[in-house]
Parts: sequence; C-alpha cells; structure tokens
Amino acid sequence: MCDDLLSLRVNTCRAKDRAHDTLKQVREFNDPDSGSQVFIANMSMLSTGVNLHTCCHLGITVSFAQN
Repeated sequence: MCDDLLSLRVNTCRAKDRAHDTLKQVREFNDPDSGSQVFIANMSMLSTGVNLHTCCHLGITVSFAQN
C-alpha cells in the first residue's frame, strides 16, 4: 500500500481496505518523519473524516465524468 512512484513515497487507501489499514496509511502520511509525500484516495474515502491537514499543504482533486 505504500509504493515508490517516480521516486515519491506514496500512501494509498481504497474502499476495500480494512479500517485499520486506512488509519495506518493516514498516520504514516501525517508523520513528518515518515518521508511520505503523496496520499492517493477516493473522495468518498476521504469524506469519512480522514484528517490530512497535519502534513498536507497542497491538495489536488480529480473527478471523472459519470457519462
């Protein structure tokens, strides 16, 4: 779940992930000593109250067309 992509440390969470795994990814991303640089998640996952404001200073939202 934590991959190197283009030499960036990437954390991800998906709807199929267990709550424990999602929290682990969020904690790692919010830890300034972890080296995590990118967090990728579905907007519906992030609307569950995940707080990324500890270490995030730039957010990009991408929405795909439904049709």
